[in-house]
Amino acid sequence: MLPKQRRHGAFFIVSGVVMKIYRRKDVEAKLCISRSSIYDRLDPKSKRYDPTFPRPLKMGHMVGWLESEVEAWIESKISARDSTHL
Repeated sequence: MLPKQRRHGAFFIVSGVVMKIYRRKDVEAKLCISRSSIYDRLDPKSKRYDPTFPRPLKMGHMVGWLESEVEAWIESKISARDSTHL
């Protein structure tokens, strides 16, 4: 029997396009990194700063990341890895 899946993120429709928003805990789970690691990647003063890391959206009290940007970032890391092993 498969474990129950937790529903991740929120959905918004913009110009007829469904956009999924990951909350911080969803990004942590998706990338297997901690809260502090997320914010280190966003902080230019951090040695772990990554200018390609997706920027969060701020909507009132909610902070979230576009699923498409998180997925694109993951794909860019895979492409970079694969291009160095040619």
